[in-house]
Amino acid sequence: MKKRATPKELNRSDDNALNEWLATSTDPREIQELLGIESSNCNGTLFERSKAAINILVAEQQAKSAEKLESQTRHLICLTWAIVSLTFVLLLFTIYLYQDAHTAAQREQTTQQHSNK
Repeated sequence: MKKRATPKELNRSDDNALNEWLATSTDPREIQELLGIESSNCNGTLFERSKAAINILVAEQQAKSAEKLESQTRHLICLTWAIVSLTFVLLLFTIYLYQDAHTAAQREQTTQQHSNK
């Protein structure tokens, strides 16, 4: 397998090799290193292509992060609805228990009144 050229080696290479390297680069740090080399050489077109490549990489990483965040947000929304549903069920159960306790207390009070007479 052919070893990948470093940005310093690319600086001395031909334009086609540089274009190929930029098209296949996935490490923003390597492109930033190339940007540092090219800004000192003041080669405008190469510098601009390097900046464009790093902007594309950053945009792709932001898109992946946004997709992950959107997925997590949907998951949180589902969990929130589950909590709301559980709270509603617990509210209904509490009302039922209150009514049952109230009915039992009335029944006991009625039983005590009849036994006192």
